[in-house]
Amino acid sequence: MKRLLCVAPFAFVLILSACSPASTESNRPGLIPAPNAAAPGVQFARKRGEYLMLQTATGYIVKELGGTGAEVAVNGATSITFSDYSVNLSVGTKAKTIAATDVQSLIELYIAFFNRLPDADGLVYWIDQRKAGVSLDQIADHFYNAAILYSDLTGYSQSMSNADFVRVIYKNVLGRFDATAPPEADVNYWSNSISSGQSTRGNLVRTMLTSARTFVDDATWGWVPQLLDNKLAVGNYFALQHGLNLKTPEESISKTMAIALKVTSNNFTEAMNLIDVGDKIFNLSIATTIAPGGFTSPCPADIKTPLFDTSPIAIEDFIAFRPLGFMSAPIHMFPAKHSAFSMTPIGQTAVPKPVRSPGNVVVTEMYEASFSTGAKNYQVFMRPCGEVRAYFGHLVTISEKLLAEFNREAPKCNSFYEGNVTMTTCRRENLNIALSSGEQFGTGPDTAGVDFGVLDFRRAPARFINLEHYDTYYPFYTSPLDYYSADVRTAIENKTGNVFGTKMRTAQPIGGSYMQDIAGTAQGNWFLPGKNHKNSTDMSIFVGLAHDYVNPEEPVMSLGSSVKGAKQGLYSYVPTAQGVVNRDFKEIQADGRVYCIENFKSGQTTGGLPLSNPASILLLWMPDYSSLKLEMVSVSSCSASNLKLTSNATLFVR
Repeated sequence: MKRLLCVAPFAFVLILSACSPASTESNRPGLIPAPNAAAPGVQFARKRGEYLMLQTATGYIVKELGGTGAEVAVNGATSITFSDYSVNLSVGTKAKTIAATDVQSLIELYIAFFNRLPDADGLVYWIDQRKAGVSLDQIADHFYNAAILYSDLTGYSQSMSNADFVRVIYKNVLGRFDATAPPEADVNYWSNSISSGQSTRGNLVRTMLTSARTFVDDATWGWVPQLLDNKLAVGNYFALQHGLNLKTPEESISKTMAIALKVTSNNFTEAMNLIDVGDKIFNLSIATTIAPGGFTSPCPADIKTPLFDTSPIAIEDFIAFRPLGFMSAPIHMFPAKHSAFSMTPIGQTAVPKPVRSPGNVVVTEMYEASFSTGAKNYQVFMRPCGEVRAYFGHLVTISEKLLAEFNREAPKCNSFYEGNVTMTTCRRENLNIALSSGEQFGTGPDTAGVDFGVLDFRRAPARFINLEHYDTYYPFYTSPLDYYSADVRTAIENKTGNVFGTKMRTAQPIGGSYMQDIAGTAQGNWFLPGKNHKNSTDMSIFVGLAHDYVNPEEPVMSLGSSVKGAKQGLYSYVPTAQGVVNRDFKEIQADGRVYCIENFKSGQTTGGLPLSNPASILLLWMPDYSSLKLEMVSVSSCSASNLKLTSNATLFVR
């Protein structure tokens, strides 16, 4: 029996992914190949998350995020191997050979029987089986036969009663146990379906999955189909969008189970973070070189070629255009990677104005964000061409054209905690909606202004000190000003400055800078040990030591909630040229000395942001070049006797 089911001692993963009852030891279709067997030489030494992958007309470009930023063209390969994952490049194409609902059913079977994500190689195998005529019920029976052989992992056993089998389904598949366990009447109903011969144990799982989905929006049990949808979304992301396989059978079992266990009915962010790919743009299920008119050619090779010719907000409708580098707790603890149109004077109610397409673009994603405070807004993501992505945030409405597409099918929703607010984001992805230059696609702002961000994957990544702490997008942000025709750029530059429009940025680049890390100094972005931009949605706990986005000579600290004794917010001071008191961040080094800041400025930064003005001092000490200790001390001066950190100091790392 074990031989019939492909149960090799070293390869339990094969049962869960890529073997069939007809397989033998010498002929196992769909087994995970030896690394890079399909494409000799296409191997990369680092983790998948340390590379960007872009699709081309003939294959893929794999771009190194750190080091030299080298690019490697990969053509004619069916897989690419990294140090942590291999990528099956055929899964997206294979998935289109059967019904989309069948693909989703296959992914759900992995979740239902093993509470794990599918690996791409295994998914491809079962897609081929389905294409060859094997029914989903037959495939479900194969999964059940594999599951009972490893009852300690799955909870299923051949000797268990039908009633106990149903209870395990409720627990593993529907998340219902203990306080939410099913009543005996429900258990008896489903177990009788097996006893009467109406169902097999294998296909009953599929029947119960279908039944669970009828409870969408149910006040009591609506969380059950939402849990299934969230696990399905993560499974799609892992196997179908990114084509991932772990390097060993043991890893495939343990890691994909661990990821699935992190999914809840209202949050899958932690599960996505465990996948540690970061390259969210890459998607094997769609073409990724998107340009106006559809899925066509990549961007011009010359990054100086203008892509935009329309100001999204009419020049007379905004007060100022904010450059990169804005900081404001609790969201923008680090210099902001996007710009914004400042539109609402302080103390006044926002008046929505038209937001227009900056050029000929294709809308690829839309997000609807709602907050526990009752607020709501939209984000719209678009591309003028393959490697450049622009986005707009804080829209109060989107056009009827976009809204109709957003509502065409149910969006994917996820909730997470940000600062002291719970945010729920509902997403529609993989869209292809053409907008012509100047076409209105929404109105904004919802509050103070409209965000405008641009990413360009043709550029070298920004040299943050530790790219491991950021998602793949982060190093590729750039100023939207760089993409405009000369006349429109000049018009927007003339209004580039602080939120009030009273002080303009004159330092180059006019579009600002969000990468302010300086190696060997205290200047830059600081994280808590074990938490960073890649694995945490709560930025409010970190610290940014940078400079004002309008006046780059003015030091500004963004102190998070983890600095004991300090109020979360912005701080500034007048820098000195020597000693350890009030030195600029770029002068603070790991030289054994404790540095101190006193006499904090009051009022606002040059950029117009409110400052905290405590009668305390802040101590800073770098034990080494990759760590920093901070402590706010309730004394008034940086006298020598006060330059001593205590156990209240908070450790931050690069």
